[in-house]
Amino acid sequence: GIHMNIPSINIIKTGCWQSPEGSPKSLPRFVQRYELEYFLEDSGETWIDGVHYKLSKGCSVFCTPGQMRFSRFPFKVKYLYFEVLSEDSNFADFLSSLPNYVASAPRVARLMDLVTDSSKKDDYQFKLGACAELIACLAELADSDRKIPSEGVHPHQKDVFCAISYMKKHLKERKTVSDFAHCAGYSVPHFNAMFKSL
Repeated sequence: GIHMNIPSINIIKTGCWQSPEGSPKSLPRFVQRYELEYFLEDSGETWIDGVHYKLSKGCSVFCTPGQMRFSRFPFKVKYLYFEVLSEDSNFADFLSSLPNYVASAPRVARLMDLVTDSSKKDDYQFKLGACAELIACLAELADSDRKIPSEGVHPHQKDVFCAISYMKKHLKERKTVSDFAHCAGYSVPHFNAMFKSL
């Protein structure tokens, strides 16, 4: 038989979002958690680690923590944000190998309908089923088009993301730029230049 630990996943937030009228684009940002999106219209575009994707009805976008992303509006999307609670390097590697863009994702559409339109969101059995369906969707994404190599990734992007994560975990403590630079493994001037460039 197959022996495998099932990863512990926490679905943080789900919903449907439409870009505000008159907003041309978002600011570049670091992705903070795993993001799975399903687009409901043929409009908008997004850049993930410097790679451009035209958004169309029925496509799906998947992002992992630490990726740099911004988007051009308008678009309408159903989304699901999740985090992985268990330390499993195999699962982390699997998630990192998934493509950022899939042109057609009917299983993701069914998952989004399940998690965004249900009145059972507080029911444990429903949550368990939603997590199982999410894992099945991720496995299906792995069989779709492979990941496009990122061309616009800043060479120190992961280091800056780690420093930002450290900042968020220590918001209530007195920390200095020197602490953040040390956390990332750089001198203060080098860290400042790196941070500003991103």
